[in-house]
Amino acid sequence: MPTAAKALLFGAAVGILGIIASSWPLVLDVEAHLGLKLLFWLRGPRPAPPEVVIVTIGRESADHFRLRDEPALWPRALHARAVQQLSARGARVIALDIAFEKPQHPEQDRLLARALQEAENVVLFQFLRRDLEHVKGPGGQFGLEIQIEQQQPLLPEIARAAWGIAPFPLPKVPVRVDGCWFFKGSAGDIPTLPAVAFQAYALGFHAHLLRLMHAAGADPDTPPPQAIAELSASRDPADVARRLRHLLRTHPGFAQRLFERLEDRRHVATPAARRVLSSLLALYVGEDGHYLDFYGPAQSILTVPYHHLLDPTLSGKHGVAPMSFSGKVVFVGFAEQLQAEQRDGFYTVFSRPDGVDLSGVEIAATAFANILEGRRVQLVRGWTYVALIGGFGIVTGALLLALPPVFIPFAAAGIILGYVTSAHRAFLLDGTWLPLAVPFLLQLPLALLGALLWRHAHAQRQHQQAHVTFGHYVPQGMVGTLIRDRAALTNCRRFVYGACLATDAEQYSRLSETLSPDQLRRFLNRYYQELFDPVSRHGGFISDVVGDAMLAIWAGTLPEKKLRQGACRAALDILQEINRYRLQPGQAALPTRFGLHAGVMVLGNVGAGEHFEYRAVGDVVNTAHRLEQLNKVLGTRILASAEVVRGLDGVISRALGSFQLAGKRRTLLVYELLGLTNDIDLETERLYQQFTVAMEAFRAQRFAEAQKMLRQLLARHPHDGPSHFYMGLCQRLQHDPSQLGWDGIIKTREQNPRMKLGTQRAPRS
Repeated sequence: MPTAAKALLFGAAVGILGIIASSWPLVLDVEAHLGLKLLFWLRGPRPAPPEVVIVTIGRESADHFRLRDEPALWPRALHARAVQQLSARGARVIALDIAFEKPQHPEQDRLLARALQEAENVVLFQFLRRDLEHVKGPGGQFGLEIQIEQQQPLLPEIARAAWGIAPFPLPKVPVRVDGCWFFKGSAGDIPTLPAVAFQAYALGFHAHLLRLMHAAGADPDTPPPQAIAELSASRDPADVARRLRHLLRTHPGFAQRLFERLEDRRHVATPAARRVLSSLLALYVGEDGHYLDFYGPAQSILTVPYHHLLDPTLSGKHGVAPMSFSGKVVFVGFAEQLQAEQRDGFYTVFSRPDGVDLSGVEIAATAFANILEGRRVQLVRGWTYVALIGGFGIVTGALLLALPPVFIPFAAAGIILGYVTSAHRAFLLDGTWLPLAVPFLLQLPLALLGALLWRHAHAQRQHQQAHVTFGHYVPQGMVGTLIRDRAALTNCRRFVYGACLATDAEQYSRLSETLSPDQLRRFLNRYYQELFDPVSRHGGFISDVVGDAMLAIWAGTLPEKKLRQGACRAALDILQEINRYRLQPGQAALPTRFGLHAGVMVLGNVGAGEHFEYRAVGDVVNTAHRLEQLNKVLGTRILASAEVVRGLDGVISRALGSFQLAGKRRTLLVYELLGLTNDIDLETERLYQQFTVAMEAFRAQRFAEAQKMLRQLLARHPHDGPSHFYMGLCQRLQHDPSQLGWDGIIKTREQNPRMKLGTQRAPRS
């Protein structure tokens, strides 16, 4: 399979694994904990809308008024003054993040109620109480446990005077606040404080909304006129929010037409109305809650201390006097700037290193500002998410697998930089949250690991292929050394004890004249297959091949018998296979001669410059070749020295005499291998015995007797080469009496197969 196809398949696997892993709930938690925080960290703080202001109640304000640091217990006349101040200075909506559940002094309660009633723009906070109810099953047995959330009632006098009332629960899963609810489904789909505050803010554009709704009513998917009439009659922002959300979510086609008409400037005259109504409709048709787009750490939204608002003597000192609250939405609530004093702090992505968190009122103001901007943090989902995760996996996996290893770290760094840059731009543009945890914590490491493992496996395969290929030319034991160490080409050598098998084929020149080069190549490949298989099977290796000649080696550190045994068995197997092949009709054959010798040799690389050959060097190799050539004189196929056959079990050989081979000074006792003990037939055994008896007479210089025995032997075995050789030698010795002093050593000449007899010299006195 091409590398490109493998890379694409691997990339697809990485993409699919990323998509599967994304379905685990734990992955979303990790994504929010790490990925979302990274995006906020890269983006940093951003300006909040100027329409939102926070008035903070803290210990500094408590000390200024000499009150306890518990705003709910402060004199309600003080809160009444704050409402009056904000209303007088033009605040459009006031959201008090203080729960007035218990009565205080009646006069104080009346003052606050009067201030709320006169302002007509105050939304109060209330708690949600969670109760557990057990539903019994059939037969009175224990059934289900149901959690029910109910609004904790406020003081009736104050509740009646408020413009709207809403809770503001926050999801802390597991400890960090990343979003909020705008509608609490478990409590009857009631709107929360930011949603009610925004509905109160949008009531100024209520007439525009009603005109749009009447204009978009000509369609089957349209709310009944009575529902629109009830909506126009209500002035409670919480009630309007509930009615409008139900109306739009039960009539999605109607909601879509409202959005389309908002885009047409002919239906909505002012940009401000278009902006507010678009945000309002998006709030009501959307989900119950979503992630918040925080503006920064504490006090990123314009913040005014509570006592600065109420004490005119401080306004000039701190520059508050010039500020106008005209048209603004003001959130009033508890907030501290010291970690040790925080009691209403929530851990967020912008919690400071010194431990200062965002207060509840700041999170409520952030949620309102997000609605106003029509902006929220939204993780891509659905097919977009699948395409993004799958595409990232395919690109990353395919790229890392296809690149050379040296470029993989740079490619991985480029992928990280490019993807993070894209994610940062998308987040900066409109709060789109591209996933980071799955790509960087799962897919990229998986692609890196897979690419490295594949490269390692590929290198191993190449190494193995090189090992196998190199092994056709070099012994397997040396392949690893030569591959790992180039210096071993010149330094590689070792002294070993071994047996050498030299072969040569007859009639090769004649055969090469009758065959084409390609036919000759194919024939030689078959021929060498017959030679190489037995060598490998019996533990040897091919040292050298030249033309039709081969040299095989059995090497070891000690002169073990099994080395010589393997060489002899390989020679006998080769001869048997060649003889079998010759009997097949229409098949060309090369009769082959074998020479075997054993002893100490050197195995190593021989050569210089850019060309080396691994071969055996030493007199053992030369002697094996000389023995192979001696077959021509003796008419034999397999000749071995006494060093080879001495002490071997299971191999039958016959001694052919002492020879001084061409170019040699030392005498060699030569044997012919006849076969294995279990394979010798009766005729071969008789040949062996008769020849042995004849050789005893020959060595005793009873040449006439030896000649007679050899003549009888040839009568039964007319093609026995050694018998013919010694028959002729006996005749020569009988007709040349001067050879009677012969020492029994037969000398061969270099270029001539004729024999020269050695003469025994008289010992010196």
